[in-house]
Amino acid sequence: MAHPADDEPAPSLLVVTNMVTHYRLPLFKRLSELTPTEFLLFSDGGERYWGGRQLPAIKTLDARILRGVWLGRTRITPGLPRAVMRSSRDVVVKDINGKLALPMTYVAARLRRRPFVLWTGIWSHPRRGLNRWSSSIVRYFYRHADAILTYGRHVSEFVASEGADPTYIFVAPQAVDMAPLERLPPRDGAVFRVLYLGRLEPEKGADVALDAVLRLRDRASVILTVVGSGSLERVLRTRAAAAGASHVLEMRGTVAPQDVRAEYARADAVVVPSVGSDEFAEPWSLVVNEAMAAGRPIVGTSAVGATRDGLLEDGRTGLVTPPGDAAALAAALERLLREPELREALVNAAAERVAAYTFDAAARAFVTAAMLARARHAERRTKV
Repeated sequence: MAHPADDEPAPSLLVVTNMVTHYRLPLFKRLSELTPTEFLLFSDGGERYWGGRQLPAIKTLDARILRGVWLGRTRITPGLPRAVMRSSRDVVVKDINGKLALPMTYVAARLRRRPFVLWTGIWSHPRRGLNRWSSSIVRYFYRHADAILTYGRHVSEFVASEGADPTYIFVAPQAVDMAPLERLPPRDGAVFRVLYLGRLEPEKGADVALDAVLRLRDRASVILTVVGSGSLERVLRTRAAAAGASHVLEMRGTVAPQDVRAEYARADAVVVPSVGSDEFAEPWSLVVNEAMAAGRPIVGTSAVGATRDGLLEDGRTGLVTPPGDAAALAAALERLLREPELREALVNAAAERVAAYTFDAAARAFVTAAMLARARHAERRTKV
């Protein structure tokens, strides 16, 4: 491994990403405190999973939104390569998203003779449509990036299996702002409230969560609260009505980030029932971090990135069930309902473990990766 000098200052960074979301803003602010960081944003926030606009708080960063157009679900930003070439920052960092943005950024960084760091959360390559043919292209980036930042150990293992040098792979832990949530008091109510918070799309498994709760309704007083929006909204309402159990489903719609605390405060347990698809493997699920910070026991599936990483560990920091298995999910929820000692043990262990998943740790991983990338890039150039 190439090593930077002990007294070498941290490199300045150019981070190329699609947008600044509320859950990424604290990381980017901390990173900017550690080293001068410029952000190039190649989206206007029109992604189908976001459907909004860039966060106004980007004004607190050295950030610039590039002009572009949408071609279907792909963002075309012609000025991106030029913007990368013109930047004076020492190291270029690019996340994995953007069918065109990733190769354009990589080529521009190489033409500018700048070290390139790839930031990724992929632990299973999509297997449908054009994605099947893109695996060899992505594998090239894994093997030729000067360093790689990952969401967790599961992603690190995957990119290493794809040919990346393990000595240049660094985990930037997924984090949330835990202060507003920190250890809410447990509820004491006659109804056991289960919270689902996320997009309402098939791969996220909200319908499986409803099926699990419907299995419990004859044995316990239980309600599933669904916070989010998407294509499954009507499916959930129709399924509950057809079962004569509309009273067990509470649809809350989308809530503002500042109102999330109240949703956790109303819950006894949290479900993260992702099932995945040929096009999607749950990279992480920050709901896991939030629930742990809030002191709420979690039932998640093995298809969740936070489970693959080990943050959510079956019988230790939560309960884990097979994806798509409503019976197993119902059984796990019933255990939480019937066994208060189990709930307490899981919550305590989860709080201890999630404490290490901080924005500061993630930002410092960025700096470490950038420093090693710079040293490796310089070493490679001397061999040419």
